Amino acid sequence: MSAFKRLKITPMRVLLIILLGIVIVTFIPMVFNPIRRPQKMVRNYILRLTPIGTHIDDVVKFIESKQEWTVLYINYKMGYAHLGEPIPGWPVITRTIPGSDGSITTRRTSIIGDKSIRAYLGEYYAWYTLGYHTAVSVFWCFDKGGKLIEVYVSKEIDII
Repeated sequence: MSAFKRLKITPMRVLLIILLGIVIVTFIPMVFNPIRRPQKMVRNYILRLTPIGTHIDDVVKFIESKQEWTVLYINYKMGYAHLGEPIPGWPVITRTIPGSDGSITTRRTSIIGDKSIRAYLGEYYAWYTLGYHTAVSVFWCFDKGGKLIEVYVSKEIDII
């Protein structure tokens, strides 16, 4: 009697085992590495660690206490320049961006807060990004008094 017959391995069971393997490979790393989670979940994780109202100096100390994280910049003169669509209620500036072909592009950008911090949290590789790495950064936005008012998470997939 063959091993397949003794174990009663059917095509349906093989398919279920493959699907279970995909689920494990996809979701188990998210449990152990919070930066692998979707952006909204990473934002909620960051807000649990640095709640709204936290002072900028305390956020800097917290980031520096995390060995895997790196402060990329602290800007005491300007908030975070949100690169998406302008956000109602926040000041908007118009930026000109020179192209490599000599063209000029203008983009309207919202400025969130009066001060900001950007930190690099790390990167990861996942099969669903076809082997490219995803870099994760967080932007903390502060008011004039240095109190945290907003957090943005950026995930950039490097395909080059």
